[in-house]
Amino acid sequence: MIEGNTELHVVYKKVQNIMHRGVITIHPDAYASEAATMMVNNRIGALPVVDKDNHLLGIISATDILRVFSKIEKASESRSKRIEKGTAHK
Repeated sequence: MIEGNTELHVVYKKVQNIMHRGVITIHPDAYASEAATMMVNNRIGALPVVDKDNHLLGIISATDILRVFSKIEKASESRSKRIEKGTAHK
């Protein structure tokens, strides 16, 4: 280990010594808004997605959710502009 440099100290720690053991998970049928709320309330940036037997299926991150919300917002803005121009489909 490099002595005197506390920033590099963490490089030599094993993951098992710094990981969180109380993992908060979400099921695949939950809504993105639920995942977002869980992340905000627990101050975390991602959630493991697990099935009913707690087998890992994947992970959803705050970036994934923001990407979805951004697409919804853009579609909504586009529709609003078409309505203003009178070209929206009814």
